Amino acid sequence: MTILSLAEICIAPLVFSTITKYADPRYLAIIISLAFIPGLIFRAITSQLYSTYYDSTIGQYVGYGLLAILLMGVTIYFFTSKDGKFLAQSQGEAEVNKIGPES
Repeated sequence: MTILSLAEICIAPLVFSTITKYADPRYLAIIISLAFIPGLIFRAITSQLYSTYYDSTIGQYVGYGLLAILLMGVTIYFFTSKDGKFLAQSQGEAEVNKIGPES
């Protein structure tokens, strides 16, 4: 639950600025209060799931499985992507980024 609260603290300024920029000023208070309803619903659902699966091993297996899938996806992205620039640097960029005396 702490992670969700920290995420909401980080995202709230972005939500507020977007709503204030594009919403009609007459309905601003209503729209801002409606913007946090999905977060409240998600927090209620996750708290129910947390209390159900906290001590069960199936919850741990599902969590580890999702973490492994996410890690594999990020790894595959960095190994195959050209704009990730992890292993797919062009030869010219590798020469520019090289540190040391020129030869």
